[in-house]
Amino acid sequence: MKRKLFVLLFIFLCPVMLFSCKKESPLGIENLSEYTISVNFDEENHTLSCNQEISVYNSSGTDLDKLKFHLYPKAFSLGVKNPAVSTLYTQRAYPNGVSYGDIEITKCTIEDKNVEFFTEGIDNDILVTPLSDNFKDKTYLKIDMEYNVKLPNINHRFGYGENAINLGNFYPILCVYENDDFSVNPYSTNGDPFYSDVSNYKVNITYPSNYVLAHSGNLIENKDEGLFRTSYLKAENVRDFAMSLSKNFNMLTDNVDDIEIKYYYYKDTQPETSLKACKDSLITFNDFFGKYPYKQLSVVETNFVYGGMEFPNIVFISDDIDSYSDYLNTIVHEIAHQWWYGIVGNDEYSYGWLDEGLTEYSTALFYEKNPDYQVTLKDVITNTTNSYLLFIEVYTDVFGNCDTTMNRKLNEYNTEPEYVYISYVKAALLFNQIRELVGKEDFLNGLKKYVETYKGKNVKPDDFIECMEKTTKKPIKDIVYSYINGNVIIMANE
Repeated sequence: MKRKLFVLLFIFLCPVMLFSCKKESPLGIENLSEYTISVNFDEENHTLSCNQEISVYNSSGTDLDKLKFHLYPKAFSLGVKNPAVSTLYTQRAYPNGVSYGDIEITKCTIEDKNVEFFTEGIDNDILVTPLSDNFKDKTYLKIDMEYNVKLPNINHRFGYGENAINLGNFYPILCVYENDDFSVNPYSTNGDPFYSDVSNYKVNITYPSNYVLAHSGNLIENKDEGLFRTSYLKAENVRDFAMSLSKNFNMLTDNVDDIEIKYYYYKDTQPETSLKACKDSLITFNDFFGKYPYKQLSVVETNFVYGGMEFPNIVFISDDIDSYSDYLNTIVHEIAHQWWYGIVGNDEYSYGWLDEGLTEYSTALFYEKNPDYQVTLKDVITNTTNSYLLFIEVYTDVFGNCDTTMNRKLNEYNTEPEYVYISYVKAALLFNQIRELVGKEDFLNGLKKYVETYKGKNVKPDDFIECMEKTTKKPIKDIVYSYINGNVIIMANE
């Protein structure tokens, strides 16, 4: 009788139980492309041997006769027109002399049939896979690739340095399809020349077991065999996937709202304080923008020519930052990027200011919320304003004029400093102006609505404007475009 009753109850309750227990993806985005990547790291030759299967989901709204993929490692190869590093940073990036990397696709099949793939672009950095049959909208297609990657000896997102091996942007990634075409912007030394859709990832990497691995996503399991370890990783609803390997990593952990924070370091003499900055950042931005939707966040001290670099669930912090206060500032900035670029995406090549400026201003908001760091919002805005005006003055004295428009592609900025002062500094002043116009409470409510509305999507400036105006009930379009078009007059702060 009890057994029969249990069976009856199970029959009636099972649909309810299954429905209520269904696991939701981090951003609630379904019908995504899925990358399954197997990586074998050869320590002696600094190479990767990779197999990659992509279950591509066609969300373009049309049938496709080809697919295109970015091959970002091509920017590190010999003789390219768009190298990874400008002459301004060459010596710092290559302390042991200029070194080259590359990616070579050796095989490509579509639905288990060989395909005649080819590369295009000024540096052959776009992989094209023609399709014999049109790829129907809202369907899946399986593409398998085999490729070899050579890592350059460089302190960068991609490459190996004295203390770590950085595997950012190392694999072929689908180009975004929009406006009836694929977005195929080339690499640039200015900014972060990346643009991608949210996808799911399953990655396994085999490497010598005396290395420690930091990574996007979650660790499913490690398998050790002799002197080697294979780590199986999974990341859902992310725009990219990155890893870093080092024999020197130490690690500290903490937890915020069931989110595990991992801090990897080897040179940092104040790791507990750095970990606290990671934790404080996550607490602050969870409150301001909505909860970080993933289960872990890794912050990694590594050899990197610039201050820091954001990837989903993992950020790189340079081990060569001049001061510890700047080191902490970089941690805060890169964690803010988990929302601006990570959760809410945008074309960083065409609208770099949209995520960088908002991230920079989010860092200022962090200090306002956390007075223990002894940095005030007023001081940040004053210093930012005066720094921007000084740059404009010097730049105009040297070159005769200064283009202050903001909706420019990365390759349309004449110098890296020009890009930084427009996309970070001026853009931060824009977001502060919006906050002053609508009020702090409405501004933060607008940002929360922005995340809620566009999580997992790619936005353009008008999407931000529309969302903020709808939420705050105040017009901001004119002030935003006065900044974008270079018409605004910015006055010095006393």
